[in-house]
Amino acid sequence: MFEGFTEKRVALAEAEIFCRLGGSGPPLLLLHGYPQTHVCWHRVAPRLMRQFSLVIPDLRGYGASRGPRPDPEHRGQSKRAMAKDMAELMSALGHERFLLAGHDRGARVGFRLALDHAARVERFAALHIIPTLDVWETMDADKALASYHWLFLAVPAPLPETLIAADPDFYIRHLLDRWVGRPDALHPLAVDAYLRQFHDAAVVAATCEDYRAGASIDRREDGADRARRQDRLPGAGALGQALSLAARRFAAGRLAPLGGRCARGGARLRPFHRRGSARGLRRCARLILRGIAALVPLRAQRGEGRDPVARKSHGEGEVSHRGTSASSIDTHLTRLPASSAGSPPSPPACSASGRRGAI
Repeated sequence: MFEGFTEKRVALAEAEIFCRLGGSGPPLLLLHGYPQTHVCWHRVAPRLMRQFSLVIPDLRGYGASRGPRPDPEHRGQSKRAMAKDMAELMSALGHERFLLAGHDRGARVGFRLALDHAARVERFAALHIIPTLDVWETMDADKALASYHWLFLAVPAPLPETLIAADPDFYIRHLLDRWVGRPDALHPLAVDAYLRQFHDAAVVAATCEDYRAGASIDRREDGADRARRQDRLPGAGALGQALSLAARRFAAGRLAPLGGRCARGGARLRPFHRRGSARGLRRCARLILRGIAALVPLRAQRGEGRDPVARKSHGEGEVSHRGTSASSIDTHLTRLPASSAGSPPSPPACSASGRRGAI
């Protein structure tokens, strides 16, 4: 795995981050989800490194990275703190501006990174999420059962830590089986990496804190941003509205997820690829490449450069940018419309994907 990549540990203000580096071209930061590590990118990284200088870290508390001890307000594992880590990491590596793609929890970190450090992020591709605040606001009995781990992991310590530590392999395999649906979809070495980290009590505690932060401090900070409608980033209100619109459309069953049809109350899941499938790997890499190419560049929100042209097709967002079109890609935002003075911008068309259980 990760042939041609180097390993690096970077000491930051509040964390020590392990990452892999490889490739050449514009810097692209890839952020993993739960219960994964940076290893989740191992299949697409060799393809992406042909066009980008890749930075692939473990988030603080996950894998080989370390962060602060848990605190009563869960700020140590908040998305704001994790985003700050990533901004510091990229500075330490000499990348003042960079592209960003995140999956699952990593996309939530990416969302906060794009808001708090807008001048640093050129473009952002979010895979498989709707905003954290919308997840909680649309939670009902069916969604709670489908995404029960959101509630379970957010229960105060030490209950979830104790139960997971009793048989970490069982619990993580249970989650992977629920979400992936087919045993051969994940490489055995990747699964081993995910399982191995949960034999470390510090990782179990940090990942539970991640979800506690999502249920508390992250939710409050996202709500405050929404209420203000005026963030450090001009147009951030439109960015939040776009993702919120995606959440509402997904909840209403009007968005098609990757590889399946979306219906009220759930979606059929198909993994990115079959293990060893060249076609699947190309498809997964193409999702990220097309997402990066088609997403609204954040510099356009600051009045730099040209906005893409947005249009509607078959009830879903379709965006064209620099000759590249993408219809129903995994997630994308269309053109952020200019708002009139004194009034918030109207929400643009957008598209998002779903899966069994929000993650």
